[in-house]
Amino acid sequence: MSSARNRVRGGFSLIEVLIGILVLALGLVGLAAVFPTVVRQQQVAADQSQGVSVARSAVAMMKKHAELNRTLSDANYLETTNSPPLTTDTLDDTIDLQRLVGWSVLTWNDQWSLDGSWDLPYEGVAPTASDPISIDPATGNCIIGSAAGFYVQQVINGAFQDDPRKIRTGGIAIRTADRLMPNAETPRFVWDFVVRREDLGERHSGAPGVVNLSNMRTYRDDGVQVVVFVRRIDPGIRVPVNGFLRNVIVGAGANRVPVAATTTNVPSLDGLGGNGGVPRYSIVQPLEFVFGTDPVSAQVRYDLLDLNGPEAAMLPYAAQIGQRFVDHLGGVHKVVEVLDSGNAATRRVRLESPMRADYSVVAPQPNGAMELIFTPQIPASVEVFSTSPGDPS
Repeated sequence: MSSARNRVRGGFSLIEVLIGILVLALGLVGLAAVFPTVVRQQQVAADQSQGVSVARSAVAMMKKHAELNRTLSDANYLETTNSPPLTTDTLDDTIDLQRLVGWSVLTWNDQWSLDGSWDLPYEGVAPTASDPISIDPATGNCIIGSAAGFYVQQVINGAFQDDPRKIRTGGIAIRTADRLMPNAETPRFVWDFVVRREDLGERHSGAPGVVNLSNMRTYRDDGVQVVVFVRRIDPGIRVPVNGFLRNVIVGAGANRVPVAATTTNVPSLDGLGGNGGVPRYSIVQPLEFVFGTDPVSAQVRYDLLDLNGPEAAMLPYAAQIGQRFVDHLGGVHKVVEVLDSGNAATRRVRLESPMRADYSVVAPQPNGAMELIFTPQIPASVEVFSTSPGDPS
């Protein structure tokens, strides 16, 4: 009898079993909710680690690019009165933009990045005189050059002839295919770049757009500052069975781009974007802001930014934790918190470190607004470097 009672006491009732199953189910649900977050964090960490490597490779490629970094003196250009090809009339230092090379196409153009701001690429298949960098929205291919292209010549047998090293006519192409990493059948990242003028020597003089002896000499010692954005390729690009991602975005029959955007520049994440027919490459965007005011002390906070345009559709993509902005001094700023601005037309974010309090003075913009640049997709990495094409004189 005692043995039977002990067996009864050692068992579980149906209610106890049901409670145990409920507790287990709640635990599994909680684990399932945490698992995607952990996976996402691991992916972000892996992207950032690889993104740094990709950005450094991109910087190395641009620094070593023979055509971009070639100086005018390397092409036997001699600055003497009325000597071609630097002069086109009796006024010394009047520049024929068709005969400039590499970064000099930018620094010798007195209309380019005159105020030292980032010059976003012109959306088109070829550069123009006022926009010497173009990006083809259907492919993402970039060209640095002039409207009619530029030609490099040197003195051969006493006469100017085409340089046998064959610098490309029509500009230097930085193709999308060259910006994919890794350079294999299944790339994961694509990098883009934006350039601004750096005034490294003699102060600029003369009126903008007026090419004459007094102001052209003040531009030729300028350098360029380059920012490289690394982004993960859109995850929603469909690849045919037995096909490769690389062929879909840069192959002979490519019908997608690595990072796509809608007509309002919102990321589509499908490699198509645009109007749903022709792909549209997602390009670097401008962003206007004002410094935020602390709600308690009423003091201006230089780590608080109220983002206010220029496109309202871009604000949600700018105001993301982990987003990075680049200012007009080459500084990179990371968003660590998104706050309520109290205004539906703006988004308030807090930066990891404060910006310069005198930013509006040291980085003036033509329209009086303060600006940053960013990519709608949170970049895996951002690198900034400076270079100079050299002075032929």
